[in-house]
Amino acid sequence: MGRRRVLWVAALVTAGAVLAVMLVWRPWDPVPDELRRATTEVADVPGVVDVDLSYEVTMRDAKDGDAAIARLTVRLDDALSPDAAAESARAAGRLFSAVDVPRLRSLDRSVRITAGEPTSVDGVELSPLEVHLPPEDDGGLVADAFALRGAGAVTVRGGTAEARDGGALVDLAGFAAEHGIAASLATVDGTVRYDSYGGVPDVAAMRLAVEAAGRDGSASAIYADSTEPHLQVSTTTPADSPETRALTTWLDAHDAATAVGHPVAYRVAEPGYATIIEGWVSGTAPAEPERLPNPVPDVAEPWPADEGAPSCAGDDLEVGFGGTDAALGARFATILARNVTETACAIAAVPEVGFLSADGTAQADVATEPDRTGAARVVVPPGEQVLASLTWRAMSGREADMTAALEVVPVPGAEPVVVDVSGPPLGDDLTLDVLDGAEVRVSPWVQAPSRPTDAGPRP
Repeated sequence: MGRRRVLWVAALVTAGAVLAVMLVWRPWDPVPDELRRATTEVADVPGVVDVDLSYEVTMRDAKDGDAAIARLTVRLDDALSPDAAAESARAAGRLFSAVDVPRLRSLDRSVRITAGEPTSVDGVELSPLEVHLPPEDDGGLVADAFALRGAGAVTVRGGTAEARDGGALVDLAGFAAEHGIAASLATVDGTVRYDSYGGVPDVAAMRLAVEAAGRDGSASAIYADSTEPHLQVSTTTPADSPETRALTTWLDAHDAATAVGHPVAYRVAEPGYATIIEGWVSGTAPAEPERLPNPVPDVAEPWPADEGAPSCAGDDLEVGFGGTDAALGARFATILARNVTETACAIAAVPEVGFLSADGTAQADVATEPDRTGAARVVVPPGEQVLASLTWRAMSGREADMTAALEVVPVPGAEPVVVDVSGPPLGDDLTLDVLDGAEVRVSPWVQAPSRPTDAGPRP
């Protein structure tokens, strides 16, 4: 005799309409009664159309209790107002999160809110609206998703709202900006996209991407509203074609940088990304990074200025890499040198720095210059370290062309030291985006913050 499916049916009354809520149970699955009851209660929440519970035991332990996963999908009435949808989602989330299953050692639970009739895409059912409800959420994400749907979004999933075309996308960006809704935006066909990085869309930037995608020879345009805003345009024509040249000329002359209030880099990639043309929208590049003085860090006490301390020799110093940082249009990195002797030594120099590719060869045409005139004398106590900073313009290109190691001469007359920049703190196999032709400013050595004696620079 085969297994039977048992259908549980609950009646739901909302605004005088009776909606059938189907709960499909598989009696051979070990769904705890507490979860069954909670799911039934969620089905009775006003505005809920359908509920589905997925339950899986991930680890069995007869002594301490099983570990399990429970995934609840709640489909809401697509006609709900944003506030009503938020209230229904909030009620459903609270009911499900309050379930106590004493026989389980742990229960990993989640709630997914959907709306609209789902469609099958490559065998996967997708709803026009899908929101994963964070724990203790007040329903704000659901309200925003329903508001975007009401404003013309075809789908709202994973924090991205899709519109039917570029014009509707600009309108959607205007609606989101007016109501303070954080969302990424895209056309249904993917030719235009605005990645908001968790922020509210900028209408002028959205309009720039739509206009760029509509230019002759353009295949797609993506605006990234990150800490370094940029526009990526993919073309159907070569870099030297009239269409691509006209596109870059148009970007150079566009007033978008003024409209958005900050510089916007652009990258125009020909088919296959063989050539990437870079520039700045409106011809407006960021100001050169400010030449800052080299103060003693706030976290350190100034070291004694021992006039009798001998000069540091190359063998007295252990040289390592200190990490990177970034600001709009600029990159920064630090190198470190620790006094590994038992006596203080003095240093007053700008280190010589060379840049090596992954194959160990020197990069061509990378120019360096001192970040400031003169280098103050610093007396380095035993075990302490000094740092020097590198500053350069943001660049992009193939990873193989970037800097994989630095060749550092810490003081005049010292032997060069090769310093690998991959691994911590950057991460394995990462590089510095210093490309051939770059100009890098190098500061003098200055006192570095004190560090534990076992946390020296990484060679």
